Amino acid sequence: MDWEEDGKNINAFKQERLMRGEIEKKNSECWNRDYYFMESISWSKVSSGRFAVRYYEPGFIFDVAGCSILGLGENLYYVMGMLNSELRNVYVESLSPTLNFETGAIKAFPVIIKQNKKEIITKIVKECIKLEEEDWNSFETSWDFKCHPLISVIAQNRVLFDDTTDIDLAECYTYWENECNERFNQLKVKEEELNRIFIDIYGLQDELTPKVEDKDVTVRKADLQRDIKSLISYAVGCMFGRYSLNEEGLVLAGQPFESHFFEASAPVCGTGFAGALGASDLIGEFYYKTDDGVKKCTYNPDKDNIIPICDEEYFSDDIAVMYMGTMVEKAPANLLFKNPLHPYTKALLSAIPLPIVGKDKPKRQVIKGEITAPINLPDACRFMKRCDCPVAGVCDKGNPVLREVEPQHFVACSCVK
Repeated sequence: MDWEEDGKNINAFKQERLMRGEIEKKNSECWNRDYYFMESISWSKVSSGRFAVRYYEPGFIFDVAGCSILGLGENLYYVMGMLNSELRNVYVESLSPTLNFETGAIKAFPVIIKQNKKEIITKIVKECIKLEEEDWNSFETSWDFKCHPLISVIAQNRVLFDDTTDIDLAECYTYWENECNERFNQLKVKEEELNRIFIDIYGLQDELTPKVEDKDVTVRKADLQRDIKSLISYAVGCMFGRYSLNEEGLVLAGQPFESHFFEASAPVCGTGFAGALGASDLIGEFYYKTDDGVKKCTYNPDKDNIIPICDEEYFSDDIAVMYMGTMVEKAPANLLFKNPLHPYTKALLSAIPLPIVGKDKPKRQVIKGEITAPINLPDACRFMKRCDCPVAGVCDKGNPVLREVEPQHFVACSCVK
């Protein structure tokens, strides 16, 4: 939200719409701005699930779809624990039995403040919030995400690994699963304790039970498929420089790659002593910038944002030419452009516009004849009817196969020796 200079641009936009008659006077102002960015508890106005409130630290703005309770002061955590306890079954969900949790129903909730219970309730609620934050921050959707949990467990349990240079992913998942189960059980126990306290305060021992069902505990347990998928997503982020094994949190989010990473170079042989001015080559090793200088990356990001998925890197250097579903020529780009061999390749390259005029301009090679029908193809060279140099008794005796005629240069043409 653009709230620079107390919402100067938003206010100006609203006034412009008012002047054009697009909105009424009552909608031309930002109401209740004195309550903006205050610490609060909030809930979703429309929900098919159970009523629940969440904690908003200072810095957020309320809205009609995310209603808020503000100005609670030292009672904030007490009220939050109360509204998230089993009392909601008696009051909130009875007063608002539909999908909408209106402010009127929440306002009608009878609040009993027990001063002798405030300290313990506040402590438990803060502990619950911390457990929820730990769970939420374990995934990339969180603003405070630091590292994937299957990676962070290595540092947290380093003494338990026999060899940190050769770690089994299954071990990492086991530690992560144990961490999730521990957090889940802790939160369940704390929520049941809050239920017990508030049930006693309101004298509802005969109507309610403090027990919390597993399905109502809102932190996630480990899930193999989900967690491996998210690990792959994190790995891709490390490959692109969005994340890094050397730094926590978001590293690059739209900034130039060079703003944080740079590739090391070495002098070309023959340029003189190390550090001398002259030609140098990039060596594929990356460093990242810190307040204390530069440090070498544990894992090198890809500055081109391209992930190689093959054993050999030939996509960027090799060109493959196809005709009628058959590869007719394949070679490194510089070799193919310098010495095209198949007549179809020659015709294609001759069609590339070149900044050459006059008699030195290469002559365009026009492909004549008709394209062979793709149905019931004859057992012959598929380019034969359009070729300027077909060899009788050879080109009509089967479709030629791709063969290497010089190092790394393959062609499927009987005319090429």
